[in-house]
Amino acid sequence: MNNYNSTVIFDLDDAAIDSESNGMNYLIEMKAMYPNFKVTLFTILGRWMDLEILKQIAKFDWIELAAHGYEHFTNDEVWEWNKKKWYDILNMYEEVGIFKKIFKAPNWEMSPLGYQVLKDMDWAVAIRQSQLSEIPQGMKYYSFEGNPLSVHGHTWTLQAHKEEGMFRNWCEGTQFEFVSNSLEKT
Repeated sequence: MNNYNSTVIFDLDDAAIDSESNGMNYLIEMKAMYPNFKVTLFTILGRWMDLEILKQIAKFDWIELAAHGYEHFTNDEVWEWNKKKWYDILNMYEEVGIFKKIFKAPNWEMSPLGYQVLKDMDWAVAIRQSQLSEIPQGMKYYSFEGNPLSVHGHTWTLQAHKEEGMFRNWCEGTQFEFVSNSLEKT
């Protein structure tokens, strides 16, 4: 693959404050290796005890933050949320002031209510291609499976991703783009 003429959309799930889950050591190394590097971090807001640190991370112009559940202790977390909880959680993300309005449910396990509230609040949703028929008409979405140049992973497995060759086709000239610039609409 000639990466000089391609654009990678790189997203990682599970960004949290603990050293295993934030992946910053790997991300800084990647930025040094790939000057055009950008990444969208699907972030678990409920695990960030110190929002000032998260706000400092958000200042890097090569990092974009998006929402990933709230506490993500279980993959079916959002199935338990009623309408009020959905609005409360999304409002918390908005009030922090550093997140793009893109939500990915833990393990993509999304409820119909969630899709509707996200659409009503003008949020986009990250989905698997198999979920496309579930989202409301006119809603913005992103699916890494819909773009052959998308690379999806997890912050806490970056070393394993590196060892398995996930980044082997990247080079100094590889271009990157954020998820927010790659949204589609039903």
